[in-house]
Amino acid sequence: MLEARIQNIIEMAVRSTTMERALEKGAKGVILQELRKIVTNLEEEGYDKLHESFCSWFQATIKTKEGRPASYGQAAKVMDTAMKVIVGYCSLPRPEIAENVRPRLHPAISSYVLKHLKRSGRPLTRIEKPFYDELQVQLKQEAKEQGYDVPINYDDILYRQEKEGKQPR
Repeated sequence: MLEARIQNIIEMAVRSTTMERALEKGAKGVILQELRKIVTNLEEEGYDKLHESFCSWFQATIKTKEGRPASYGQAAKVMDTAMKVIVGYCSLPRPEIAENVRPRLHPAISSYVLKHLKRSGRPLTRIEKPFYDELQVQLKQEAKEQGYDVPINYDDILYRQEKEGKQPR
């Protein structure tokens, strides 16, 4: 039963990234398999190492609908959103593992985060690793300054503010 639950949650997490429509046909199944391996290995390796490994694999394996290699930002958005759902919200694969991994999760760089960054005058281009790392530092700092102790929820906060017509505080 737990196996089916984990698989369903991984599928929901991948669908929630909305990246599926930007990627080549058939990419979802391959991504699901890779994420399943990551969830299984969360306790064996450091999270940042798993994140980097997934993003490198994604860029080397997954293409966009136009046939171009996926960017680091596309890979990271899938990983970050999936891990936020799987680990952050659902406390999988086990609560004690999730508790240890949750503080190391990266905030997803969603369209709402990109809109927020653009409003702040940040130029946005294809997101590759160095720029992604800069954005992570900026997002974690902003979340901290605004009193949010869990940076992985920052994209949710920006989403809610956008929907309610509010500017970030």
